[in-house]
Amino acid sequence: MFKSRFGIFNKNSEQRSLSDMDPVFQKAISQLPKETQIDYCQRLINRAKFDLGHTECKKSTSELQALIKATERELDKIVY
Repeated sequence: MFKSRFGIFNKNSEQRSLSDMDPVFQKAISQLPKETQIDYCQRLINRAKFDLGHTECKKSTSELQALIKATERELDKIVY
């Protein structure tokens, strides 16, 4: 298990929620209007995908993939 800027990650991190992985989302963004939450999630996905395309580190790759999946699940919850 190791810690990154998005919280603590382990083998089960792909199943974690965005709130568990991103303290900014948990403490601030989740309290804002839905439109703001959607914008934040879309920007987070875009930034993570960009970072994913520019990293060769396996740990970073798995972190970013888990973050993208958690953000996509959060977007589904917000929109529907």
